[in-house]
Amino acid sequence: MVLADFARLEGERVVYIARDASAAAAMRNMLAFFAPDIEQVHIPAWDCLPFDRLSPQVAVMSERMAGLASLALLEGRPHVVITTVSAAAQRLPARDQISELSFSLRPGQTLDLEALTRFLSGNGYSRCSSVMEPGDYAIRGGIVDLFAPGADDPVRLDLFGDTLESLRPFAAETQRTIGQLHALELTAAGEIHLDEEAIQRFRRGYVQQFGTVMDEDPLYTAISDGVRHQGMEHWLPLFHDTLETLFDHCGACLYVTDGQIDNAFGDRMAQIDDYYEARKEAREQALSAGGRGGAGRRVIKPLPPEKLYLLEDEWKQRLSELRWRPMSGFVHPETDPDKRNLTGREPRNFAAERKQESINLFDTVVAHMQAEQGAGRRVIMVASSRGAQDRLSTLLREHGAEVLP
Repeated sequence: MVLADFARLEGERVVYIARDASAAAAMRNMLAFFAPDIEQVHIPAWDCLPFDRLSPQVAVMSERMAGLASLALLEGRPHVVITTVSAAAQRLPARDQISELSFSLRPGQTLDLEALTRFLSGNGYSRCSSVMEPGDYAIRGGIVDLFAPGADDPVRLDLFGDTLESLRPFAAETQRTIGQLHALELTAAGEIHLDEEAIQRFRRGYVQQFGTVMDEDPLYTAISDGVRHQGMEHWLPLFHDTLETLFDHCGACLYVTDGQIDNAFGDRMAQIDDYYEARKEAREQALSAGGRGGAGRRVIKPLPPEKLYLLEDEWKQRLSELRWRPMSGFVHPETDPDKRNLTGREPRNFAAERKQESINLFDTVVAHMQAEQGAGRRVIMVASSRGAQDRLSTLLREHGAEVLP
């Protein structure tokens, strides 16, 4: 596995930038199968449209923040960061801001429940009746359930007065505890820390960008009251003094991409431009038709794209400063000094056995699989569809193979 080999050779971080989320997911699965010893960090893009009325899902923002927070902990150890073009082209909270947004929990400590609640509500966690997804939390008397970003399971905090007695992971489906923890480090579940300083920064930036707010503006009103508002992440730059990029967070490591990175970036920029122009035009039409009242109240006031995203010139400039290795499925001429063909071992061809009526093809395939496994090699078989996969698995099991889905 090329990425794993790169990480082992570098002895540190390798960043893989996929063209889209499905390619990133495929790489995560392959890396887990072929190189389970290499740690992975996943940093997805927002799962909403540019300049949308909706916020990204809390689970997505939690995964993003958990991934960014883990980078400092993995320094000096081989690991692979898997992300997408959309995520890499989007601006992020600065590294020092992410490192400061933490809350330590240990059994036996004195816990200020109000301070914990302020941390959770101000850092993107959602209060609910039952904790099911990352970023959820619930408070019932002296019991606090919360699902921390990056955690496999939610955790139950048992309080006796103001003393934290225990930290117990539990299954979200059954709500039954499944062990004990000696400590828990909470990170932010969102990219906006909504404290008084951030509120004032937003108010100043909003007025500077769009002018004095003369009438009802739901976003401005909610943030001014300290209330998180649906879609507020699309004004992320107004909540922070500075923003950085994925390249700043990952640093001077090796960056690897697939062969369609340029097309993917161009498509993403076209989408951003289309949605920005649509929002801008809708606002101008509403203001022309209704002035400051009526229709003008419900339109979105979009920030210029360069405040939220790396546009083409800046993208190219950042890439030129990095160790950048695009991968392609095509064979390149040996005379090209800038490209290297990585050789591989072709799979066994069973065409000859298929033509012989005296040979059971599946017995031969299973025997070959067992020989490969006996030599310490993993075997992966690819089917054309889920139905074909199920049929192939059944046939192989009937002939004595151990098959994992």
